[in-house]
Amino acid sequence: MTRIPKPQFSPLKGTPEGRRLRDLEIMAALDEVTPKVARQHIIWIESDDEDEQLMVQMERLSVKQEASNCTPQTGKKCPQDQRPSSSTQWHETPPPSRAPPDPPKYSSPKPSTSQTSSTSMVPPAARATPGRQGIFNAYVVYSGRTPYFYTDWPAVKRMLDEDKDLVFKGFFTLEHAEEAWYAASDSGVIVAIQNGTGRPIWSVTEGVKPAVYKSVHEAVKIGLGWGGGYLKGWHNEADAIEDWNDKARARPSRIVTTPDPAFFL
Repeated sequence: MTRIPKPQFSPLKGTPEGRRLRDLEIMAALDEVTPKVARQHIIWIESDDEDEQLMVQMERLSVKQEASNCTPQTGKKCPQDQRPSSSTQWHETPPPSRAPPDPPKYSSPKPSTSQTSSTSMVPPAARATPGRQGIFNAYVVYSGRTPYFYTDWPAVKRMLDEDKDLVFKGFFTLEHAEEAWYAASDSGVIVAIQNGTGRPIWSVTEGVKPAVYKSVHEAVKIGLGWGGGYLKGWHNEADAIEDWNDKARARPSRIVTTPDPAFFL
């Protein structure tokens, strides 16, 4: 870069003649630094600090000239070629007008319907027999090998297929099923049914409708209202009736009528 010597102080500085002489000096300096620069590129200085600004402008013109002379043939590095070394990867900055691509859109696969929790399945429609309709969400099994409350209709259906005399009932809610089960279990109904398996006559001495019934299913349904109470299995009807009457004649009576649990309200 060619350095321009700072002009000497002149008594004509600030006068029209001094400005004309300064302009001639600028033109001569430009011809020396870059003869190819057109005259219209001359920058006129109107400030008081003319000498300092003249030097600044001359330095800028020298930098521009040096940048214009850098070519692959000369071997000079241009300012735009000053990139990181080969050990560092160079990334071009995308033009401002180029918007980044939209991120890919993914869609989650629909949940599979091949497997469904048995506890959440709606029981299939069955014969219009108490406890077998598909509108129920829970079931209580009173007899058989595994009495309990269930929410799985297929499990209850398998027990029914093995035992046609299975005593069970469907409930609209699991809460009602649990309430019915614990009422029957805590009062001894479940144990009485297990002990009296195969007996044809059943007496209810404590329940919704105490009486002697000809099947355990009727005794649990009508006599107990699917809840708790006291019942007993008998081998013959005469013995069951005699026992029931003896309890009714006792003072106080040992026949107890309980409120309907109303599990279906």
